[in-house]
Amino acid sequence: MNAIKRLNPIKRLLLAALFTAIPSLCSAQMWIDGDPVAKYFYTNNGVATAALRTCAAALEGTFAYDTTTNGLTVCNGSAWVAASLATPVTVANGGTGLSSGTSGGIPYYSATTTMASSGALTVNTFVKGGGAGASPTSAATTETSGHLGASGTAPVVSACGTTPSTVTGNDQYGRLTTGSGGTVQSCTLTFAAAYTAAPSCVVNDETSILLVRATATTTTLVLDSAVAGTLESEALTYVCRGL
Repeated sequence: MNAIKRLNPIKRLLLAALFTAIPSLCSAQMWIDGDPVAKYFYTNNGVATAALRTCAAALEGTFAYDTTTNGLTVCNGSAWVAASLATPVTVANGGTGLSSGTSGGIPYYSATTTMASSGALTVNTFVKGGGAGASPTSAATTETSGHLGASGTAPVVSACGTTPSTVTGNDQYGRLTTGSGGTVQSCTLTFAAAYTAAPSCVVNDETSILLVRATATTTTLVLDSAVAGTLESEALTYVCRGL
């Protein structure tokens, strides 16, 4: 006689499938917690006793194969009902442990066993990881209709002519319109945030066919030409990538 101790519902279902495939095994000498397997699994074709065919409180949790519906049923204490494993399991707060957060933010692990909510992320931007224990943030690059765009603080321009010069974009790429007056030969852009190492930068003159050099440090980008006055009122585009 085989003993099967503390059989959980999943194992009981597996045994039910076995008994469905081989009904004759219903009379086998197998026991669960000291009770015959027939108490937990039987077919309604006469293998089980009449007492077992009636669902009662004493049989609550008992499984049976119904040869009429060809399906597995379970006694709920008063009636046989179709057994199902598809009932959703309700988990508080989606299993995150969070009861509230920041609208527009995302959950993240602030510690190995603790979750938190990030701050609101900027619309149409990529998410940048914050590292161990730190919150994700919005990256400086935006995406709109499949196009990459620039967001974030623009660098500060100086030493670029006597009239105001303008710059749009950010530390990674943008457009500088140089000033006029004097003999403009170079312009300096001071990055809004310093790079860890001097970035690799390229520049293009959109106004004239002119060779312009880009020289970067961790904090500045200098754009210059070989001849004095050639950078006056020029539209220069730049792209810098960190190394």
